[in-house]
Amino acid sequence: MKLSIDYKVSKSAPTLYVGECWRADVGCGWRIHAAFIQWTQQWQIRKLEGRHTCTVARMSQDHRKLDAKSICNCIMPLVKDSRIIPVSTLIADMQTRFQYRVSYRKAWWAKQMAMQQLYGDWDGSYNELQSWISAKVEYVPGTVVDLQTLPYRGPNGELELGKRVFRRLFWTFDPCVRAFSHYKPVVQVDGTWLYGKYTQILLIAVAQNGHGNVLPIVFAIVESENSESWAYFIRNLRRHVVRHDNICIISDRSKGLVAAIRQSEVLWRSVYCIRHIAVNFHNEYKNKDWRKRIVNMGYELEPHRFRHKLARLETDMAGCKPSLTQWLSSMEPLATLMPKMGLKQAKQLEAGHLYIEKIRDAMKDNTQRARLMNVELYSRNLETFRVTEYISRRSGIPPRSYGVDLRNRRCEYGMFQALRYLYAHVVAACATYSLNVEQYIDDVYKLERTLRIWGNEFPVLRDISTWEVQSPAFEMLPDRSLRRRVKGRPTITRIRNDMDVREQVDPKRCTICRTVGHNRSKCPHGNVYTSQSSRSERN
Repeated sequence: MKLSIDYKVSKSAPTLYVGECWRADVGCGWRIHAAFIQWTQQWQIRKLEGRHTCTVARMSQDHRKLDAKSICNCIMPLVKDSRIIPVSTLIADMQTRFQYRVSYRKAWWAKQMAMQQLYGDWDGSYNELQSWISAKVEYVPGTVVDLQTLPYRGPNGELELGKRVFRRLFWTFDPCVRAFSHYKPVVQVDGTWLYGKYTQILLIAVAQNGHGNVLPIVFAIVESENSESWAYFIRNLRRHVVRHDNICIISDRSKGLVAAIRQSEVLWRSVYCIRHIAVNFHNEYKNKDWRKRIVNMGYELEPHRFRHKLARLETDMAGCKPSLTQWLSSMEPLATLMPKMGLKQAKQLEAGHLYIEKIRDAMKDNTQRARLMNVELYSRNLETFRVTEYISRRSGIPPRSYGVDLRNRRCEYGMFQALRYLYAHVVAACATYSLNVEQYIDDVYKLERTLRIWGNEFPVLRDISTWEVQSPAFEMLPDRSLRRRVKGRPTITRIRNDMDVREQVDPKRCTICRTVGHNRSKCPHGNVYTSQSSRSERN
């Protein structure tokens, strides 16, 4: 290879190997004979005839004998050390070894071969799924698994009983199920594409505790985000984890998910994810300023301020098609984390704290703000108040006032009923009439409750080589109709969608002349400014 010499095989047998120059048809007489010696069990070169008399116009950047199989044997240690090693790194390694720059396609195929030899192929991994399920059920007690398969028909169309086609899989772990009862009554669901040979979707539902920590509670692998797959996911979520009706589910409100919730007849309140609303709005109108204002409207808690912002945006968007009103009307009305977080909550309890750190900091800040508010009692029996704030009001702007209803736990500002803990207006009302403020803080913010969440620890799994699982009941096969591409490597390394769009920032400017296109070191006016600054320093 180093001499850029290539050959082709003219005869290959168990004990004989004959090669000749790949340009023997134009007169090159180079030949090599090798034989397998039985008593040494080694190959030996017996004849080397002629010399290479062929020439080429220029040196080649590739070698025919440096095929994907040969590259695979060379890069095997590199792939074993790092499964995510870039193909460009492998190309550079082969160039260092053999002074040939192999093509990207050939290096990519070699990496796929190495991955297959080290970790198995895609199709074989489906058959190993049954062993994984059996091990989780055996070694993680309480694990819930629901596997759906389809009958397999051979090439001739006949049904084969010993084989099944993978369709869907749902699973959850007992520590996650027991922890959910101590979380906020809010569930966020979404799906993402799985990378690999087959186009399947991973569905996940997550919950959030009072401190803002997020915990995944259920998982599912389905064929696509359609109404049937979402119904399968919602049905298992309802059966095994979320068993009560007072739940708010946050999602992108896809048609399949909305239809699945309606068919299941659960009394969950389904709302939009604000980020998905912003993405859909930007796709329609392509205006970043309007998009930011839509997001701010989504976070607004005061109805009159929301209506004011909506009216201003409608005025600015006058003449757009569709109008903002038409667009809005088109919308449908793990294991090591547990002990680590549990230890953190236990230390706070031992220090004598009752509530999580987030609430303690908020209460301290709201207590200081409440001192600058005036409270007027409206009804002692109904426990209603009118709170007027005088916090950093500009001249000419009248102070704002909000009604507070402690009995029904509502405040016109909106934060009290939205976050379920005391905001400054409620703290002011309680402080003025010596009411106990802690009775109005939801239990989800108590350290004792969060400790119950992280007390559900996972057992230590045995090494995978020691798993004792039953042999599969049937051979599991992938769904061939979900094959991403029949031949070749993926055209991109990541499946991007609208959520990957990044906000464009202003271009960087030169710190000397404040223009775009160069930096300080390459500024054409750099010498002028430097001499002026030096002259001023001397003066």
